[in-house]
Amino acid sequence: MEDNEPFCAVVIDHRSGYEQIAIEHKSNVFEGKTDKIRDLLQEALNRIFREGGFEIVIKRKIQVTDFWNMVSKRVNDAKDTIKKIVLDFPDPERTLSLAGDPEAVNRLRLFSQLAKQTNAKDYQMLFSASPGTSLRLERAEEDMTHIVDVCCRYGYNISVHFRQMGVYKSKDTINAWSELDAQVLTDFQCLKIVNYGEGDTFELLEWLEKIKCETENYEDEKPREKRRKRKTLRRVS
Repeated sequence: MEDNEPFCAVVIDHRSGYEQIAIEHKSNVFEGKTDKIRDLLQEALNRIFREGGFEIVIKRKIQVTDFWNMVSKRVNDAKDTIKKIVLDFPDPERTLSLAGDPEAVNRLRLFSQLAKQTNAKDYQMLFSASPGTSLRLERAEEDMTHIVDVCCRYGYNISVHFRQMGVYKSKDTINAWSELDAQVLTDFQCLKIVNYGEGDTFELLEWLEKIKCETENYEDEKPREKRRKRKTLRRVS
């Protein structure tokens, strides 16, 4: 059935003080673009709420984070692994004028000189892990730390490809997300109760409590400015 009519799970937590919505990310549903699902859901709910004079806005939760803190949380807390790291340098000429740790800057200048000699307009540094292994990206590794710090200071993009989370770019904010076992949803539909010593509850509610705590300091995504429509020009003579 899903091949012909793809669907995804949506969890709406309307408890007072929570007011959060979780949308399942699936590549075969609107190409994995949960914003489209959010927009459809918002419009569907508002068709009902407008009858009572209300309207809601569903905003994505985002995290503005430090590069090293983000990497540490993914590797140490979430036990995620890194399969690839890409450093982008769009302007070799600009790299020649960098300032920072002398050894790190000298390494970057060497690559910039090679890029200039080959008449390249940009260049990349690519690090790939073997299948089943993870790259090590830690502040304790001074050489890499200095290069990353120079890149962050001068606005060069660093892409860290995690196996679970996907791609994190140093210039990006991070969307709130979490993994949920499909069985938890099934158990909730079947009204299966759990008790971890604090009374009867549902496993899904425990997960929603965790999400609420994890996103407590996240920000609401700011709406993008709508592009102005170009006026149709008529040719006259």
